Amino acid sequence: MTSEQRPLNEWALERDAGALFSFVDSICRHCHSAGESPSYLKSSKKFFKYINELGDATKEYLSTFPSKKPNEPRLYQYYRQRLETIRSGWFEIHLLIKSAADADTLNVPYALVEAFTRRLNRVQGFEDTTFAIFHIDELNYWEIPASEIKQTTDKFKRYIPDPPQFPNVGMIGIPYSQSSSLYLNCLIAHEMGHYVFEKREVKEKLLPYIEAALEDVIGKHFEAANDVTLQWSKDRLAAWAEELFCDLFAVWLIGPSYSFAYIELFGLTAILDPTDPSGFSVTTGAGSAIFSAEHPADLLRLKQHVSLLQELGWWGEVDEIKSHYVNVLRSSAKVNQDIFEYRHKEMPLASETIHAFLRLVPQVSIRLADSMKGPGGRKLDTGLASYVKFSACIGQYLERAVVPSTVFQEDEHWYPDDVAILNASMKFYLESLETLMDGIKGQKKFLAGHRSRWIKRVEALAGKAIEDYQLLAGETGAVRIDGSFKRADLRSPESADL
Repeated sequence: MTSEQRPLNEWALERDAGALFSFVDSICRHCHSAGESPSYLKSSKKFFKYINELGDATKEYLSTFPSKKPNEPRLYQYYRQRLETIRSGWFEIHLLIKSAADADTLNVPYALVEAFTRRLNRVQGFEDTTFAIFHIDELNYWEIPASEIKQTTDKFKRYIPDPPQFPNVGMIGIPYSQSSSLYLNCLIAHEMGHYVFEKREVKEKLLPYIEAALEDVIGKHFEAANDVTLQWSKDRLAAWAEELFCDLFAVWLIGPSYSFAYIELFGLTAILDPTDPSGFSVTTGAGSAIFSAEHPADLLRLKQHVSLLQELGWWGEVDEIKSHYVNVLRSSAKVNQDIFEYRHKEMPLASETIHAFLRLVPQVSIRLADSMKGPGGRKLDTGLASYVKFSACIGQYLERAVVPSTVFQEDEHWYPDDVAILNASMKFYLESLETLMDGIKGQKKFLAGHRSRWIKRVEALAGKAIEDYQLLAGETGAVRIDGSFKRADLRSPESADL
């Protein structure tokens, strides 16, 4: 019997299942070759391994799919729909593979990611968390929520027996152009915050406060408000609360370097105006004072950065840095909250929703503090003590273009920790880059290209020190003090007595 003579449902299922098998196989082959490379983070390899296992389970299911078709013709379409469900799931997975394969260790700031991850691993509940990095086309950073991955994998669970469990891996996208950047990639810490926000179920814990804040602002009209309008306001408050939580999480995790990276990426130094007596110029309708559907106004976010930096003890150190970036932070703290607006003024309850958010902010801070506890309920240290101890010394090493992974202080060799290196080197970048350039023949501070060359050099020196830290901290006999390590005494007992 030829295919033309066979019933449509029989040969159509065979061809469609075979075509889908081929599509899944092509993805897995690409993923398999990438995952075998030694130049990927362990977290990325876990992701590739998961895709291969899911592919094997899918292909096994498709292999026998046509032979298990229902005998009743009226059930054929329902059975065939399973192919469409599986296909749509693999279409979504397909979007991630090349982005992950492009992000090998030569093309991601792996030392920085590892440093941030080690910090997060000290928080209770995240001891085994790792992050896979993806390249994206946008000049932005984003995290793929675990709930979205679950929605995709749940499609397979309906039909495929025992599909593999998605590993405990967070997934973060970074701009492909910033693979070697150190300072802008501090924004990765914010994306880690999204992972924590979801895992800690912070949104669910905030929902009663979201409704209470709206009711307080709207007053007696709350019960009579349109359900659709109220839901819009609640959704905005939840989205804004998540973004602010992630900002504050990043500040706690890595210090003021996150705030400086945020200012740089979004060009927020534009608010500074030397002709204005206050030193800055922000008026109603200014972009930095506008709320969008998903994000609070930039200046409100920075205002809360300053508040947390003060609470954690960082602000005294930040305030001494001679940089207009610090002027932006000072200015944000002075901003009158009445200037904040929603992008689309005609939206019902837009103004009330912003005022409700201002009431919600303290609850976001409370949830952050609850989320930053380690074993025994002790809060994650801020890294400030190490920064205070080594900041000046690290700056002196960078001024001589020396990697500051091992510094000499108080007649001892020390290994400053990641937070100290990152923040001290950023301080040097902001206020002392000219000092480095002055010592190099032919370099002109007024030429952007010359400055860029030495910015990259400082980033490379600091990045190497962060990479070295993990190795040095594991040295036998090294003594941990305030997060940093003092070098082990490697002398023999005989020479030590001399």
